[in-house]
Amino acid sequence: MDVLQAEVQVEQQELALRQQVGRREQALLALRTVMGQLDLPPVRPAAVPAPVFDPAALDDEALVERAVTANGAVRREAAALRAADLGVDESRASYWPTLSADWSVGRYVQTSETESLFRLGGFGDELFSQFKLRLSLPFFNDVLGNRLAIARAEVERENRRDALRQARLEAETTAQSALVTLRDRWQSLGIAERALAIAGEALELAREEYRLGVRTFEQLQ
Repeated sequence: MDVLQAEVQVEQQELALRQQVGRREQALLALRTVMGQLDLPPVRPAAVPAPVFDPAALDDEALVERAVTANGAVRREAAALRAADLGVDESRASYWPTLSADWSVGRYVQTSETESLFRLGGFGDELFSQFKLRLSLPFFNDVLGNRLAIARAEVERENRRDALRQARLEAETTAQSALVTLRDRWQSLGIAERALAIAGEALELAREEYRLGVRTFEQLQ
């Protein structure tokens, strides 16, 4: 029965190992997608202990602001908001009137056949000039269509603003949650180190009692 239970435990450990390998492959695929590179070299975690430091000296506001500024979702939504602002400006441009002026000066030269093609004319030829002034009022062309386009652009801009606020809020929440978790882990580490020291002292006391014959071997175990 013990051998069968040991075999079951080995199978469970192998299953857990295969699951971890699958998660690692999925993480590598996600990393390739984020970085936009499909030919990443093999990734191996460095066999070094995790750095331990007291988070009391951290600046929460600076860290949160840095995390929000560097967040990919926030940057995408900010770019989308700028594009929406340009869309509103472009839609409103259809209402602006356009004034254009044109002035032309020339001289007619006429000779037989094609001789006047490369002649600039003499001083006795009369000059002519023409001045044109055009005023375009595009808001009279399609009033309802223009208003509808502006309304749609403004709605899209508001949606982009809401999306940006949501992205910033999620990034801030994630960063603040990470800071809270970091401080909790630091306190837990202190408690664990204190518990380890107390356990070591208790072990030394139990060994001394065993040497004095007060505690049995089973109690020591």
